[in-house]
Amino acid sequence: MFEEFKGKKWLSLFSLFFLFILFFEMLFFMMRPLHEEFNDFLADLTGSSINYVALLIGIIAIPLIYSAYLVINNGIKIGKTQEAKPHLANKIIAPIVFAIFIFLFYYLISTFGEEAFLIKNMLAHYSVYLYLFLIICIIIFIYPLSTQISKLMKKTTSKIFSPKVEKSLILGGLMIIYLFLFAFPMIFQPVYVLGGDLPAKPGIIAHRGGQHYTPENTVIAAVYANQIGADGMEIDVQLSLDGIPFLLHDSTLERTTDAEEVFPSRENYLADNFTIAELTSLNAGAWFTTTDPYGTINEGKIPTDLLDDYEIAMLPTLEELLDYVNDTNLLLNVELKYISDNHPYFDQFSDIVLDVLIEADMDDQIWVQSPNEAILDQVESLAPEINSMLNIGDEPPTPEDFDDKGYDMINTHYSLSNKIFKEYIEAGIMVNIYTVDLKLSFQQAWALGVSYVTTNEPADFIEMTRPTWYLSKGLYIGIWIIIEVVGIVLILILKYVKMKKNI
Repeated sequence: MFEEFKGKKWLSLFSLFFLFILFFEMLFFMMRPLHEEFNDFLADLTGSSINYVALLIGIIAIPLIYSAYLVINNGIKIGKTQEAKPHLANKIIAPIVFAIFIFLFYYLISTFGEEAFLIKNMLAHYSVYLYLFLIICIIIFIYPLSTQISKLMKKTTSKIFSPKVEKSLILGGLMIIYLFLFAFPMIFQPVYVLGGDLPAKPGIIAHRGGQHYTPENTVIAAVYANQIGADGMEIDVQLSLDGIPFLLHDSTLERTTDAEEVFPSRENYLADNFTIAELTSLNAGAWFTTTDPYGTINEGKIPTDLLDDYEIAMLPTLEELLDYVNDTNLLLNVELKYISDNHPYFDQFSDIVLDVLIEADMDDQIWVQSPNEAILDQVESLAPEINSMLNIGDEPPTPEDFDDKGYDMINTHYSLSNKIFKEYIEAGIMVNIYTVDLKLSFQQAWALGVSYVTTNEPADFIEMTRPTWYLSKGLYIGIWIIIEVVGIVLILILKYVKMKKNI
């Protein structure tokens, strides 16, 4: 069998190399909704703006093809001659490239911070396939491995056990590994394995109105969110130099307005250094139709009746947006953004915004989110009918601590652990997760039972009537018991075939 083949170690290394690079390549394809954010991230890091995703996919394809060639070529040689002798250059280059990609993988995870949690989400989502693959590998290689380990022990240890006992011990050790692989998916069950009924679908909050599909933080963005049937819209509020709340995410105007044309040499100034008259004179939509930053116009994903309105969208005040939202059922998730320390209304920022929100008389249709508990205490004191939403980070409060604070909701990144999400949900706490753009992440949030997700891909999630797949806990355990029994039977069959061959 396999133990008679020469060059197995190199073939195994090349196979591992191929699988790792294939995973790396697939990772980029699966993260399609985040390609532009990834490009922006690397553009900020390098100071040069190009399509880094396409470049990386092309670069990764080279070692992928190279490793596939090594596996196929050496596999054919082993099949024909029972021996593979890779060229010295391949023995040197392959491990070096393998090591480089492992380093790049680690670097991406550490650099992306909480966004790297996507990789963990993907692994969790596809963990069943990974477990199954490992079990199949154990079934196929259990006897070749036991023979190789036995040979290695003979070379490195003194004779203690008889050959029969020795083989039994080795085989037993491998079986323990096999049983551990079986137990692992039982202990660490994916979130789509449900102990009861499928929870209600999370409400959909369009991030900045649906950042990938509409000029963000504009009235037309609210029109888009309402038109596609989103439950709400998240907005970012700042304060003009003369104390009027307006909508903008960035601290400056250059990315999403025509400030460079209207105010030459001032486009890099902080947005709160402009008066409201100056701000509302700026076009905040043409940049989107001109640059098509997320490729959604080119892909035909935007309602054509809105495109002309995108062209003329202006930078709005908070009051203008509220006038539109007040006539809809849209929830409004309000985040207080930047304000300079030397701003004339610095100490009054939250007071001014709250006054405008209270004046709109929209009650619990409005959420105010902040990590600053002083602001949320102000909301609870002055406008208890408005929902107060605590932004939490790496040190989330316990459900009991959150209840003691007296706020209405929690707002958090999706990188929070499933265990903590479940604790909040079981305690009846409303949770909004941001910014969920991949369908598998949305499905995980759905299976967990969170109340709302904030997303740049609202239309895709609104169309979903159920997760792609989910299982009851009983069915999941039953499937793994069958897999385990079938695996053990196959191992015994292989043992029987091997014994018959040796007779």
